[in-house]
Amino acid sequence: MYDKHGIRKYLSAAERRRFYESAVAETDLGKKIFCLTIYFTGCRISEVLELRVDKIDFDNEIIVVRTLKQRENGDRPPSYRYCLVPRELLQLYRDLIKGKNLDDRLFDFSVSTGYRAVKTHMEIIGLSGARATPRGLRHTFAVSHVLKHVPLPIIQKWMGHKDLQSTAVYLNIVSEEERYYAQQIWPKNAV
Repeated sequence: MYDKHGIRKYLSAAERRRFYESAVAETDLGKKIFCLTIYFTGCRISEVLELRVDKIDFDNEIIVVRTLKQRENGDRPPSYRYCLVPRELLQLYRDLIKGKNLDDRLFDFSVSTGYRAVKTHMEIIGLSGARATPRGLRHTFAVSHVLKHVPLPIIQKWMGHKDLQSTAVYLNIVSEEERYYAQQIWPKNAV
């Protein structure tokens, strides 16, 4: 969970909160929803950009995402997964889909525009490097759930990983539990 220079690839809880606040303040509705969707779901950029109106399930409070890492080939149909989303995001989706057809894409911009939307908010909150990217938000999604003790198979399902080993890399973080154990052996009045 660290790059080749030892820099964290995911946002801390405080950084995550600041990103959320910055994204919520975004004035472009499409970019706001795009950033918040990655924030709340950990989806890949291209998965979010492929979303269509008919993939928003307001009744069950989910979006249905085509898992791009498990693409169809020959006899294999596309693979989909659901992502739970909060009501506040669904309300924004309601505003975005007004006047659109069921098979219309939700976002009318490119991967590079989506990437820049996330990067802009990372710059606003003073972040750079590997964690200040859409992939950094994806890592943050997984790490924050690991820290909340969500079972790994559930995180695997939410992230669209085919293999549990892909999800297990998120166990390699400094958790509050580790910090607690380390503090037990430090002297009470350490430096």
